[in-house]
Formats: sequence, C-alpha cells, structure tokens
Amino acid sequence: MLKKIAFSLLVISLSACGLNPQNVDLDNNETLPEIKTTVYDKAIQQYGLMQEIFDVRETRNFNKENFSLHVMVKEIVDVTGASNASQSEIPQNITEMVQSTLNSIGGRIIYIPFDAGLINSLNQLQYLNLEGTVAPNVLISGGITEFDRGLVTKGESSDIAMELGKEYGIDFSDKVKSSLASITLDFNLIDFKTQTGIPKMQAINSVKVHKGTREDNLAFTIKGATFGAKGEIKKVEGRHAAVRLIVQMSMLQILGRYQKLPYWTLVPNMEQDSVVVDAVLKEFYSMQPSQRISKIQEYLVLSGYGDVSVNGQMDGSTTSALNDFAKNHQMQTAGLDEKTYLKLFESVPIRAQTLSLRWNLNNSAKPVQQLTTAELGHISLTTAKTSYRIGEEMAVSFSLVGIDKPMHVALVAVNSQGEASMLYPNPYQTDSVLQPNTTISIPPNKGKIFTIKAGSPIGTDKIHAVASEESLSLGDIKLTPSGDLDVGKMSKYPIHTTVQYTIKQ
Repeated sequence: MLKKIAFSLLVISLSACGLNPQNVDLDNNETLPEIKTTVYDKAIQQYGLMQEIFDVRETRNFNKENFSLHVMVKEIVDVTGASNASQSEIPQNITEMVQSTLNSIGGRIIYIPFDAGLINSLNQLQYLNLEGTVAPNVLISGGITEFDRGLVTKGESSDIAMELGKEYGIDFSDKVKSSLASITLDFNLIDFKTQTGIPKMQAINSVKVHKGTREDNLAFTIKGATFGAKGEIKKVEGRHAAVRLIVQMSMLQILGRYQKLPYWTLVPNMEQDSVVVDAVLKEFYSMQPSQRISKIQEYLVLSGYGDVSVNGQMDGSTTSALNDFAKNHQMQTAGLDEKTYLKLFESVPIRAQTLSLRWNLNNSAKPVQQLTTAELGHISLTTAKTSYRIGEEMAVSFSLVGIDKPMHVALVAVNSQGEASMLYPNPYQTDSVLQPNTTISIPPNKGKIFTIKAGSPIGTDKIHAVASEESLSLGDIKLTPSGDLDVGKMSKYPIHTTVQYTIKQ
C-alpha cells in the first residue's frame, strides 16, 4: 500500500514539473507517462536571460560591434555507424537537436544555419565587403563519438547496484534482464574567421543507459565534467531523449565557457567550471583597484543592494553592502578579494527583476572615471626566485612605476600560517621614502650588511607592498584571514601589489 501511494505522488510531481533526471527513481516495471520536456529546458531558457543580465557582448563580428553571438552549426552525426547497425537505437543525425537548443536559448545567441556557399564567399572576399551579411563568430562541430552496447548484463531476478564516479547511484532489482550501454557526444567551438579551434572550448559528455527488458523500459545516468543525473523513460524514444539531454547540457557548457558565465548555477548540484573560474580570475587580477571596486559594485546592485552606486570608490554604502552580503552568504568577511568577487559573480539572481536592474544600470549610470595605470602608477615588486628552501638566502627588489613624486613604501611578509612581519622598512633600512626612478633591494646590493633567509613553515608565503604619501606601520596593513590584503579596509591606499613564493623543506 505504501509503495502504491508513494508512486502516485511521484507521478503527480513529474506531471507538474517535467522529467527531472536528478529526482526520478522509479521501479522499472512501472510505465512513466511520455513527457517531452526535461529539467534542462528551464536552464536553457535561463541561460538566455543570464547573458543579458551579465551584459555579455560579442565584439568580433566582421561588420561591426554586435552584442549578439552568431553561431553556425556544422552537420553533427553519429560517426560510429552504430545508428544504422542498431536499427536507430540512437539518432543518426543530431544537428536539429543542437539547432533547436540554440534557438531556444534566445538572449544574445543568434543561430545561423550552416551554409557552405557563405563560407566559400567569405574565403574569396577575405572577409571584406560584407555589408548586409550576417557572418558567424563561431562554428560548432562535433558528433556522437561512442556507442557501446551491452556493457553489463544480468540474468533473471538479479540485483544491480552501482556507483560510477560523479554519477548518481543506480539501483535496479528483480529484473528479468538489465544491460548498460554508453553514448558519448563530443563538441568543439571553432573560430569562424580563422577556422581554428578555440582552446578549452569543448564539451565531452556521456549518457549511460540501463535497460529492463520486461517492460521494454530503460533508465539512464548522465556523466560529464561537472554534473550527473538519472531517470527513466521508454525504450528507443528514451534513448533519443537521453541524447537530447546531453546535447542541452553540452550547449550550456560550451557557450558558458566561451562567454565566461556561471552557467553551472542554473542546474541543481552542478559544480564550478574551472575553465570559467580561471578566466574570470585572470580578468580580476588584471584590473586596477578602482575597476575592481566598480565591478563589485555592479554585482552588488544586480544582487539587490540598491543603496550602492557604481562609482569606483570604496564608500560607506559599498562597505555596508559587502558586510550584508557576507552575512547573507555565510562568509566571515567580504572585501575586494578574489573569494568575494567569485561569490558575487555566482550569486547574481537570474530572474526578470535582475534584468530590469541591468537596464537601469546601463541607462542611468554615468561612466566611472577610472584611474589608468599611467595616471595612478604602481609598484614593481619582485623576488629573485619563485621558490626557496628553508634557510636559503632571499632577495627582494621594488620600485615605483609611473609615479613622479616620492612615496612612503611598506613591505609586509606573510607566511603560510598567516603570520605577518614588517620586511621594509627594517632596522638596517629605516628610511621608508622611495624616490621616483629608484630601485631598492633587500638586502642592499652594496655592502650586504644583513641577509634574509627563508624560514619555516613550508607552504606559500606572500609579500605585500603598499605605497602612501604618509608613513605606514604594520598596523596600517589590513589582512584577510587567508593573509591577502583586505582591500576593502585599505581604500585610502590604492597603490599596492603582492608577490607569492613557495617555501620548501
């Protein structure tokens, strides 16, 4: 009785929300209603909204700058030949699946049908005189690269229980016969103009299909770089539908990587994509302090902190909003560090109200007066090596770049346990004033009246350099618990830099 009640409730839930392979776990002897939607349909639609909220722009269009990304799809087929041999157990051509997925995204994705004649014309014209022509920015190629049938077979009244890496567990019992097949799809993103592959812009995902022959049903699990799912649908139609699921996930993955968007937040329990995270952090490290502040202020506004203005200054409303953000997301502190930046990047709500906030930002915000490197200047800080053994002598040098007046400079060394000490000025180099076009070495190159040596513990140490028109003490250098500069508490000292080095045994 309890089993029948539980199944009835689950069918009602499925009827309301569509096929969710992360929640479906039905007895293989039951028949599931035919459902044509998947849990990823909503993620696909939200991705279109995400592009507009993050205001992604494609600037490599051949005619002019264009906000939209123009995508062309080559014919994508089963390259294994198994579709014919297996009497269409898997689709022979999935180009239409890819095209319909791209069309359903909307937002700033424009799908362009494959046209060999256009490619030839562009090659002949060398991408000139294209007035009125919509040329693609990127080209998607790929295919079904693997189809393995009957990897696992169990006899009558057998039990199967499996854990496959990041996949969700599979548990089928009391079947007449069960088997496991695997289908793999490969996609690559190609720069249309150069016809060369774009590094790391690829998606390789697999679906594993479990077939219970008594009721002619099958169940499946999906495995990719950052996700897993399971469910159950009918034979043949189900296998095609399972392929559609990995097409949808692969399009999210490859476009999300190219456009550097947190697409994984659209799918429950999906992990970060390291390709996107690395690209976002690279941009973060390249920004000037005022640019970092402006971007963080932008994310705060999009997250609903309405008192914040995007002005590139660490003012009171920005500090207050960061403190509130830290509390709301169970963070100890929030500042202008990479951890806060990534958390803000991932936490922007993907909904219609956020898009309204984006329109308000774009329409009403005045351009922020950013201080360029030439205007603000910076500190050049180097260590003689990037790794040292305990007891090995070290050497550090620093100078002012793009600054035409004397500045006070302080260097603070922080070991891997977060312990900080003043490296400069020191008892032997007491004058903290650094003149323009002058390099200071620690220890001095001449005389060598003292040495500095790498000390324990092993790990990654950091040296922070801060410049100011006034003298600085160790207490003026504010650090996060991880030993990074707490930039949010040091807005009055915009000129600073950091180097890292490794201490080995």
